[in-house]
Amino acid sequence: QCPQVTAGAIDLLKTWCEDPARVREGMSLLKKLTLERPTIRNRTLETLLGFTHHEEAYIRDPAVRLTTQKLFQGKNSSDDMDVEIDGAENDRAVVQSKCRQECSEKIRAYASWSLGSLIGEEASAEFEALPEDGPTEDIAKQRVELYLALCTKDPSLLQRTLDVFVASNTPTKRVMNSLSARMWATIGGDNEALQQLLWTFPVPDGFPYIQAMLRKLSQGVASPSLVNAVKKVYTERAEVQKDVRLLTPFLDAHSREEIVEMLPQLVQLLKRPLGPKQLPDALNGLFASSPCPLPPADLLIALHDLKDEPRQVAQAISVCLKDLGRIFNFTVLAKVLTKLVESTPLPQLFMFTFITAMRECPKLAQQSGPAVQVLKRCIDKKIWTTPLWKGFLRSIKDYSHLDPVVAILRSLPQKQLLRALKDGGPEVHSAFTAHMGKFDHIPQRYLDALEKTKPTVRYSLYLACTGTVFAIFVSACGL
Repeated sequence: QCPQVTAGAIDLLKTWCEDPARVREGMSLLKKLTLERPTIRNRTLETLLGFTHHEEAYIRDPAVRLTTQKLFQGKNSSDDMDVEIDGAENDRAVVQSKCRQECSEKIRAYASWSLGSLIGEEASAEFEALPEDGPTEDIAKQRVELYLALCTKDPSLLQRTLDVFVASNTPTKRVMNSLSARMWATIGGDNEALQQLLWTFPVPDGFPYIQAMLRKLSQGVASPSLVNAVKKVYTERAEVQKDVRLLTPFLDAHSREEIVEMLPQLVQLLKRPLGPKQLPDALNGLFASSPCPLPPADLLIALHDLKDEPRQVAQAISVCLKDLGRIFNFTVLAKVLTKLVESTPLPQLFMFTFITAMRECPKLAQQSGPAVQVLKRCIDKKIWTTPLWKGFLRSIKDYSHLDPVVAILRSLPQKQLLRALKDGGPEVHSAFTAHMGKFDHIPQRYLDALEKTKPTVRYSLYLACTGTVFAIFVSACGL
């Protein structure tokens, strides 16, 4: 060993650490000197810690790794080297263990300063002042990495990350949630300190942090202990007020009955700014599980059983059919529509779902397809006696170009046939006329209906116009 390490030697070692070709050797030497040279330990440790927030990743990464893995000793750590070693090796191990204990307090304090500097807390002079509008993503990344790495060795530090997250600007929050993913996965959902965050996070500002954490920990096989902890917080923590965002990452861990019970809360997600994204994400996670506790068809049918806030339920149905079209495919929609049309009474949003499904999956309207059979069942069930009659007429009008759909009108009683031909306008009237023209003999009631509902000259001219100027001219002339 060299009898003395001068300040000049340490400065030379610093240049090594900033040289891409020698950074590994330089960092390794700094670590070794910190462990084995008590007289210069403070200087070498400070030098190494200074590199943990360096702007260059090739310098920062090994500094963070060595500091965390070789010099830091978390609470209840298993790194105490408590195995029995004889002679000099045992003495050396004891010395290094005590050294790590001494270094750990300084490392912990330094990392906390680095993290706290992002929210304006007073830190050591080596941390540069922040821009006026707060830390950028690059600055945030440089200053959080060490603390997050320490959390994997000492999860009791986790609360500090949540506190800083809540007080941070948007770029810092993005960085923290992104970089924390590996930390959460390493710590694991069974950890008590991690689960304790569910009881301490501030509502509502801490929700983004907790949601990101739960989404990460829900990947793969979720910890049963974590799932139970989340359920307990959901039902017992008053501030949370049964906010379903806590449960969405673990929908697949609930029973069919539990999911059906929480459907009203899932629908309420759509009132939140990020709800239109959160709901399909939650449902994707549910449907990806095998076996799925509530398959897509059953979920869509269950949505129609909800009585409150039909507008929100309709929006949830739209999310299923439009954003998750790969899941709610022809087979699923055919099953849902066929089952719903047999309900008594017909669900309030049945025709809304029918029209949306037809638009998202045109295959449903093929000749003799499920859509035609569903419309026939609507007539069998006298849909004109329900508020859904307008939706039925809308469907006929939208698909009057399909002969099987127009043919359904023949099954209507005379009064309802007149209404359908009148409200459907020239499109339906023309389509029904063409359809009846295929027969050698046309019953008188159809001829009477066509005559009584013949479109006016004004409306026929207007419909024939595709130019806006001509349409305005027709209206102005009072035709």
